[in-house]
This record gives sequence, C-alpha cells and structure tokens, in this order.
Amino acid sequence: RIQIETRGQPGRDLELVAVHQTLFEPTDKSDPDAQLNPGFFAGDATAQIALAAAEINAQAGKRVLSIKLGVDNLAVEGSLINDRMRFGILSALAQAKVANARYPDTVTHVILSNEYTRVETKAGDRPTSTEQITAMLRYARAQMATGGAFAELDLQLGARGHRFREVDTKSTDPAVRQFTRDVAGLVAHADFLMENLYPSLEAVESARTTGHWDVYFEPERGELANQWRGLRAAIASLPSGKRIDLMIGEIGHPTSGISFNLPGYVEGDTPVRANSAFAQITSALNVLEVRIRPAGIQVFQRYFNDDLAAKFLTQAFAWSRAQGVQIHAFEAFDEPQKSVQNLPLPELTLAQSLVSRSGGYGAEAHFGILGYTGVADFHVRAKHAPAPTPGARLADQLPSGTRWAGQFSGRFYPKLSAFDFAGIAASFESTGSP
Repeated sequence: RIQIETRGQPGRDLELVAVHQTLFEPTDKSDPDAQLNPGFFAGDATAQIALAAAEINAQAGKRVLSIKLGVDNLAVEGSLINDRMRFGILSALAQAKVANARYPDTVTHVILSNEYTRVETKAGDRPTSTEQITAMLRYARAQMATGGAFAELDLQLGARGHRFREVDTKSTDPAVRQFTRDVAGLVAHADFLMENLYPSLEAVESARTTGHWDVYFEPERGELANQWRGLRAAIASLPSGKRIDLMIGEIGHPTSGISFNLPGYVEGDTPVRANSAFAQITSALNVLEVRIRPAGIQVFQRYFNDDLAAKFLTQAFAWSRAQGVQIHAFEAFDEPQKSVQNLPLPELTLAQSLVSRSGGYGAEAHFGILGYTGVADFHVRAKHAPAPTPGARLADQLPSGTRWAGQFSGRFYPKLSAFDFAGIAASFESTGSP
C-alpha cells in the first residue's frame, strides 16, 4: 500500500521522487472483508480548514474566522515523543504559515494533543503522558524561535485535556503528586490550557425531567461553575504562579445516541444498575439482528435530542458571555464515522458493542450543529491488518437522515432549528484578540 518512486542508481545518484500511499480500496458491503472506511475525506482536513478560513478572511477584507490548529495524539509505542508527532507539529506550523500569509492572524493557536494526559505514577525513566506533551510543546516552541524553521510565526501553544482540574498540591496520593508536578512543568512552557467539560449524568437526568439546563449552567451554584472554579483554583495553586490562559476546550450535548453521561451507563462487564435508562436500553437488544429495538432507541432519545441539544448550546453561550470564559462547542458537524459499524468492538461482545458509546449507536456521531447526509465508502481490510474478531459483522445502524454514500457525495444541512446561531454569534463583542 506504500510505493516508493525513485530515479537513479542505489549507492550512486539514487533520488526519491515520490511516496505513493493507497488510503483505501472501495469495496461492496457484502464483501466478507469489508470494513467502514473510518474517515470522510482523503487528505489533511485541518489544512483545508485553515486555508479555507484564510481565503474567507481575505475575500471579506477582515478577519471573520480565527483558527486554533490541533495536532492529534500521534503516539508511537505509547509515546508522543517520536518523529510522527514532530512531523504533525511541523505540518501544523506549515499550514499556519501558508494561511497567515494569505490573511494575517487567521491561525492563532496550536493545540498539542487531546485528552492524552492522565493521572499516573512514573514508570522508570519513561516520561509520563503529560511530560510527553511538554517535550513536544518545547519542540514546537523551538521551531518558532529565532533561527527555527518557522521563526516568523507568533502562535500561542498549549494542550487540551479533561483532567487538569485534578491537580492538587496538597494530595498525598503518589499519582496525583506526580500529575501535579507534571502539569506544573507543562504550564511553565505553555501559553494556554483547555479543559473539556460535560454535564454529569445527574445534570442530564435533570434536563430530561425539567426541559432546561439550569442545574448545569446556574451562574453561582451550577455544575459548570463548580467545574470551572475547580480548574482555575487547581492551576492557580501551582508553585510557579505563572499566569496562563484557561479555556473550555469542548462542551456540548448530542442530538441522539448513547453517551458516556447517559444515566446508568457502564462499559464491558461492569454490572448494569437496575431500572436505569441504560438498563432499559440493554433489555431492548436484538443481538441476532444486530440492532436495538425501537423501545430502547426511544429511551436514549429522551435524553439526547435536538431540543435539549439546542437548549444546551443556547445556555452554554449565554454562560460564556456572562462569565467571560472562552468555550469551544463540540461540535460544528456531525461525524457519522464515529458510530463504528465494524462489530464487535475490541474486547467486547456483540451485545456490549451495540450499547457502547463507541458502537453503532454511539452519541459522538451526533454532537454537530450541522448534520451530514452520508457516510464514507467501505474499504477492503488491509492484508497485513489483524483479522476481524470471529463473528464480526458490519451493522447497518445509520442514524436517521443519513445513508451509505460515496467518499465525497455527502452533504451538510442545518440540524438545530431551535438554536439561533446567527443571533448568538452577533451577541458577542469583538475585543480585538482571538
């Protein structure tokens, strides 16, 4: 699947011309080796977004879009400290350079990793997950320093996680103490930290019952206010005392599917709490037909639907405006490929896979403000890849409004009719900084 094109003679004047990589080979769903192609688009979508934003800004004659470029968790053998991650960083910086040349300050930040850091003890000399992020952040910083390959760039560097508020300078737990030291080291080299925050299952249950999200967004005693205060206090307690920008990296609510904050949700062999919403869904399984019966679908759609999602985003942006906290809504577009159709999932039975948040009914496919009409083509499993689990099969559990489609034949469409995106956007005043 990777072909090297050269010219000249080895040992004399051998020259690399190109590297050709086959991304996937289209096939028919009935093929026993067929798997759902895991992405929408060939190529680097991040680069396309940055360049598209720069073009929009240039044509508008002003900056109407600003971009924070992300570098994924490009781990090799369990570590981010590798050439693949370095290449990802260089790629992001190159994209920022081209985009900002088209229109200045289109790209403002580079985010290294997402939810990669964890509370852990150190194993020998191996860097912890947080130390790995710090090492790669220092690498990115060096590329923008005087004499670096991208010395002309002046971008903010940081990381996104979901455990930073667990920093505790008074803890006696070895893992928490190690994590606190590691985050202090990260803060010393970062310009910002992002924390992903979502409502608890209790807040989700309250929203289903009341039809609003006051339990989560109440300004003083709400769950989000407590989460945010906890994050600020944790980072402020670090001994360096360094000021650093704090943001909410992800916040949102899905319009359908099974989410991690569904009341009663558990994974694997963990016992299911009787009479919980999740228990009602598991009782509605039809494993032979690889589906959840309508009664089970109706259960999770009471918690995750267009109405509650629109109300959540409306209150989230109102909270952001009132509190002066920058948030990033998860997310702009639905991602149907995240409802994994290749079942069973690793280390799970078929029944466990069907009710998993990562399975065919997974909610991560349904967080978008905009929907998507299609899902990318099937591809043949690579010959060198591990064989599918015995009994694995493709489930045909696409969400309502979507269909199997060719790689580029899908269309985006407005989804949340009750969410006044334009009005909310207009309610914010520009401060001149991103």
